[in-house]
Order: sequence, then structure tokens, then C-alpha cells
Amino acid sequence: MQQTTCTPVERTENILEVRGLSVEITSRGRTSTILNGVDFTIAVGEVLGMVGESGAGKSMTGSAVLGLLPPGARISAGEVILEGRRIDQLTDSERTRIRGRTIGAIFQDPLTSLDPLMKVGDQIVETIRAHRPEVSKTNAHRRAVALLAETGIPSPEVRANQYPHEFSGGMRQRVVIALALAADPKLIIADEPTTALDVSIQAQIITLLKRLAREHGTSVLLITHDMGVIAETADRVAVLYSGEVVETGPVESVLSRPQHPYTKGLMGAIPDINAPGLWLEQIEGSMPDPSARPEGCPFHPRCRAATEECRTKRPPLMPMGTSDAACWLASPTGRAVPDSIVRFHPKRRGLEKSIEERSARLAEAPDILSVHELSRTFDVSAPWLTRLLTRTPRRFVRAVDGVTFGVRRGETLALVGESGCGKSTLARLLAGLYAPSAGGINFDGFFEDAAGGGAEHTTFEREIAGRLNMIFQDPYASLNPRMRIADVIAEPLATLHPDWAKSEIEARVREAAELVRLPESALEKYPHQFSGGQRQRISIARALAARPEFLICDEPTSALDVSVQAQVLNLMKELQLEFGITYVFISHNLAVVHHMSDRVGVMYLGRLVELAPRDALFHDPKHPYSRMLLDAIPHLKDPGCSRTPVQGEVPSPLNPPSGCAFHPRCPRATPECAKTTPQLAPVRFVKSVGASNPGDERFVACLHPL
Repeated sequence: MQQTTCTPVERTENILEVRGLSVEITSRGRTSTILNGVDFTIAVGEVLGMVGESGAGKSMTGSAVLGLLPPGARISAGEVILEGRRIDQLTDSERTRIRGRTIGAIFQDPLTSLDPLMKVGDQIVETIRAHRPEVSKTNAHRRAVALLAETGIPSPEVRANQYPHEFSGGMRQRVVIALALAADPKLIIADEPTTALDVSIQAQIITLLKRLAREHGTSVLLITHDMGVIAETADRVAVLYSGEVVETGPVESVLSRPQHPYTKGLMGAIPDINAPGLWLEQIEGSMPDPSARPEGCPFHPRCRAATEECRTKRPPLMPMGTSDAACWLASPTGRAVPDSIVRFHPKRRGLEKSIEERSARLAEAPDILSVHELSRTFDVSAPWLTRLLTRTPRRFVRAVDGVTFGVRRGETLALVGESGCGKSTLARLLAGLYAPSAGGINFDGFFEDAAGGGAEHTTFEREIAGRLNMIFQDPYASLNPRMRIADVIAEPLATLHPDWAKSEIEARVREAAELVRLPESALEKYPHQFSGGQRQRISIARALAARPEFLICDEPTSALDVSVQAQVLNLMKELQLEFGITYVFISHNLAVVHHMSDRVGVMYLGRLVELAPRDALFHDPKHPYSRMLLDAIPHLKDPGCSRTPVQGEVPSPLNPPSGCAFHPRCPRATPECAKTTPQLAPVRFVKSVGASNPGDERFVACLHPL
């Protein structure tokens, strides 16, 4: 085969130029246009953020630039120009030489990017020598260690000889960044590099990307649905919708003065801890099917301000003052479509009276669930024969360590903390999925105590079945792909009520679907036919079908884009007002926690270190760890403002520090903190700061509280 050579074009100061890029994908004889005339540039040392809902075409854009399109996809039009040379017409072997050496890639899931059977240092060495074979193994190893150090991994010489499973999620992501930097690329394409990471690790990754751009002149295409990450990282932002760029410009202009109604909707869907509201803005509908794009502006079916012109003529991307926008209603003077016209805020269904009634009821509500000194220990020892041959002792991890708290009927208690702090393990204990190793649980008069053994655990599971349900983080994994939605929702009902007639179960299924705003036609479909947000609605419908009193929500929105997240959070609030449901809400997104919670519990290494009313915690935290988490929240309303750097890593639960577990990272630590384990105790606070109910108290486990 004749080799294709790079086509020289006029060299500019841009490292990357994408002109009129269109991508088609053919599946089962049907061709769909995934990208439709995408244009953007990235200058040397610039960070371009690319945002939009799932299905907007963000990841496909990155794949097209990298030359890693999925099977059946092809570039049907346009040009991709890298360093003044066109690369979209290169052969696969020529593209392979560019990838890694000129363009590096950081993918969302570090576990799928790393070889579990190779030490991380060897993986970096292999990448270096693949692109620079003249480098010796010794020098490549030195370079690998230096890269690990540069990406903030402590003890890089030791860590280079470890395997991926020995790293935390945040450190694995840093290893992936080190791999992307191995051959000194001039452009990095980072596809959702911080999704599902807690705020502290997210802050570390963002700081690293900004430093690379500033100190090394590396250009970055940052693909994400997190507007907070865009606000503090990017120089410019491009907003994608249905495979087209609908707005682009400097990040401060686009985020603070959006011109396109879609950008307005995305910004309004983000919870704001500085300007809280009961409801989030909500863009109704979903992204159009690529095979059936509407005439005119692709956003017009979801836009409340759409006119006849919007329905018939496709708007070009034009200068609109501070940014470029593709909207017939925006003004070239920079006057955006007024909020009063767009009206993304949906009308709630006469719930004002319910809001007042809930506040009065919550002030006097008893605990529906309480836990006392609850603990869960896991045996992580090597097999018996291995321990015998290597003379190693058994090893245990105390994932939850002596936790005590109560949850009032009808309230929302949020649990926050870094990855590995024990939040999800605690949720599974409350749901009866794990039996406690110590302590006990009281759910509305039904007890489970560690001393009771397996029989008591089985009894507890039976008594709470249907009354206490759980919504899991991943709607993809929690739904059976081979079952129709009607059967997915009906399955727990058939188990809980074997005596019910088929007509009774079908009626309850339709009722649950209606509660989460799913049309009846959806019941005959399968999970793969729905978007991520719709799948999460199905998970909620399944949990609600048994009419539970208590829902445990384990990161229910972490994988959703902001518009779908707003739909799910608004729905959960409505259901709580209508049915008095109690929530335990687990999330690493502190803005979401602020929006949803009445009280907040902060966990660190299996222990509860602070428990307080929401506003008291956010405005006046007492534990240094709580302060550290709050300082790591992205500054959405102040683009370019950096978060406070997070100090240190969460210690290994296999070898926790003595005394206060947080003391190695605490700026207020004293020698006493290394010796004495603080207990959760009440502290005084000003009732006007965060006391939503007279019975609210706050507790902190710290020898030297703030």
C-alpha cells in the first residue's frame, strides 16, 4: 500500500486546528452523522475545555484527532491539522508514530489504561522506548521515576516497582498522566480525567494539568462534563451540542455571560453553594438521535425561546460580543437571550405548602434509623499456604470503625469524604448487604447487632426488605440488560409480594414509572435504549416500586452530566416532599451535597469526624479535614481561581496512623494528636448559622477543633 504523506499547510501559532470536522458511523446498514462540521483551534500552551451533555460528540472529537475512531466510524469531511500538517489522511502506521510522541492521551478510566500484570515503571519505560528507541533502559527508567515524581507521586523510586492495584484511584490517574507525558508530547487530549474522583484528588489532577501547560508549554484538550473543572482549568471553552459547536470563547465570558440558551441551561443546572435554591434549572428532553437530527437549530426542540426561524434555518457560529454562538436570538453586541425568555426553571407542582409542612415536621421528627459503634472489618489476608510459606500474618482492614449517628424520619443526611473513607461500606451495612463486625443498627424498631450472628442478620434483611432500598452509583451495572424495563421494575415486587396478582404488579410498575416521569412506552424497551439519566430514573423507579420509607443513594449522579443530574436531583426532592422519604445521600460532589442535604457527616478512614447541620458545616467547619474538603471545591463563579492544594494522601487502611488518623495531613496537629484518638463529641455553635431545626446539634472528633 502506498504511504500517505503529511500535507503541508500554512504554519500558525496553533498546535491544533480542526476545520469542518464531520464523522459518520455505520451500524446495521444505517449511517449516522456523529460530528457535523466541528471547528476549533488550540494554541501552544493553551487549555481548551470541551463540554456538553452525554452524546454531544466530545469523546468522538478526541478520538478523531487521535485517529482512534471506533469500528464503523470514519471522517467524512473536514481537516485535522497538527503543527501545520494535515494528519487526518495519514495511514494507521503513520498515526501510530504521532500518538504518544506528539499527541498524548489521558483516558477516563485508569484501570483500563494500565496493564495489571506490569509494574508501572516498566509500563512507562516501555512507552518511552517505543517512541524513542535510542534511549537506553537505564535512562528510560530514570525518566520514568522523574515523571512519577513530577506528577506528584510520593516515593517514586519505590512506586515504580509496584503494580497498578497497589495505587489509589487518584495515583493511578497520575500514572496515566505520566504515561501520556512519557514521550514529551506537545498536545494532550484528556477525556474526562477527573470524573468520579473526589474533590481532593480532582484538585491535584487539575493543578498538575495547569502546571504542565504553564511550565512545559503543553497544549491540552480537556473533555469533561464538569463545569467547575472547566472554570478553573481552561483558557477557552467550546460547548458541543448534537455534534456541533454551539458556543465558544474565553472561559470567563462563556461561563459568566453565556450567549446560547443551551449554555445558559447547563450553567443553571449546576448547584451553587453561594446562591442555593430549592430547585435546579432543568433542560427538558434529551439529545436528538444522530440519525434523525431536527431541521433548523438542533437545540430548538428543547429551547423554550425557539422561533419559527429556529425551527427551519440552522444558525452559523457567529461573533456575539464576548463569544461566538450559533443562535438566531443572540445579539452581535453581546446581549444574550434574556433568562425570562429561556425559562429553563420548570414549574413545580404546587409543592410550596409541602415545603413548609416538611420543615415543621422535621423539627419534631424521631429517628427512623440509628447506628451505635458500628464497625465492619474485612479479612484481606493472603491464602493460608502463602502465609505459611512466607511467614506473613493475617491482615485486616477496618473499613467502618465505631460509627454512631441517627437519621430523622423525612430528612436527608449526606455522607462525604475522600475515596476509601468507608462511605459505601457504611451504606451497604445500612442496607443489610453486609453484616456488622461490631455495634448495631436500629431501623424503626428492628435491630441488628453483631453479637446476634447470621440468623439475626437474615431476620434484619427480611424485616427491612421493601421499606429500605438502595440506588447504586452505576445505572449501567445495576440494570439487567436482558430484561425489559417493566420486568426490571417488577422483579423486586414479585419477590416481596409473591401473593400479588399479575395485574397488581403491573399497576404498581406503571405507577413507579409515572413517578419518575417515564412514559408508558418505555416499559417495553431494554436498558441499552436509554440515556444515562433515563437509566438512573429507571433505577429510582425500581427502588420506589415497593414504596420504601428510606432510600440509600450511593453516588447516584456522579457519572451524569449536569443537565441530567439536575433532573434526577429535582425528582428526588419532589418525591421526598410528596412521600416523606428519608435519604442517606453519598457523594463526592460537595455542591450537590449542599443542595440536597439537611445534615452532613464527614468520614475519614472509616470514622465519622464531623456531623453538623448543612449550613453550619459549609460556613463554619470545625474539623480541619472538613475545612480541607471545602477548600477543594471548584470556584465556578470565579474562573481561573485555583483551589487550595490538598495536602498528602489518605493513609492505607492496612496500616492506619496512630492516634488521630488525620494527623499526618493536619496543619494543626500536635504530638498529642499522634497518641490520642479523638472521639465524636458535641461542640457549641451559633444557632443562627446552619441550625435549621431546634433539635440540631453538631459533633466533631478533634483534639484541636477550628
